[in-house]
Amino acid sequence: MTAESTRFKLNPAPLGPALPWLAGVLALLAAWMLWSGLQQMREATRQQALIAQRDASIAAVNRYVGSQTSRLRGKLAEPAVQSALQSGDLPSAAAHLRADWPGVEVVDVLPADLQAAYAGLPASGY
Repeated sequence: MTAESTRFKLNPAPLGPALPWLAGVLALLAAWMLWSGLQQMREATRQQALIAQRDASIAAVNRYVGSQTSRLRGKLAEPAVQSALQSGDLPSAAAHLRADWPGVEVVDVLPADLQAAYAGLPASGY
């Protein structure tokens, strides 16, 4: 036996009528894969835009919180606030902290032990 006689031979003639159907199925498969790839590319672009917007928002909030923290440190260093804190006049210290600070509605200065705040919790809220 030679190598050629043992080789499997396929006769393509009987497949002739099915070739247009096979080509159609392959064309549909190619179109579906193209559509799926485009959808994945669009989703990746949207996701990258969302990540960039999220990072920009985080940076903006971080800058704002940092500026407000710096402003609070500056207000705490003022002599009027320091004298009110040293004398134990917490409402006066709160009033000095709230003064000339736009957007601030409520300022509470609590004692370090927080016992009065803990005692009033059910009625005072969170």
